[in-house]
This record gives sequence, structure tokens and C-alpha cells, in this order.
Amino acid sequence: MAEKQEKKRIMITLNQEVFEKIEVLSKETGLSKSALITMWVNEQKKA
Repeated sequence: MAEKQEKKRIMITLNQEVFEKIEVLSKETGLSKSALITMWVNEQKKA
């Protein structure tokens, strides 16, 4: 079974355009904004 990772809460500031893009992606994919950002960070680590 996968080990459960502790989660940390952060506060970030985004411009309106970026916020709206994340909001749309979240609704289209059914993923939370947090999940989308986590996926993006993990993809950047691979590059």
C-alpha cells in the first residue's frame, strides 16, 4: 500500500488570467486546483 504523505497548506497569489485558467481546467478535468498544481510541479521535476 502507498505511504500516506503529510500535506501542507500554502497561500499563493495569482493574477486573474492564471486563476481563471486553473479554474477552467479544474472544472473540465474534475480535479481540484490543488491536484492540478501538484501534477504540474511533479511534471516539472521530471523535465
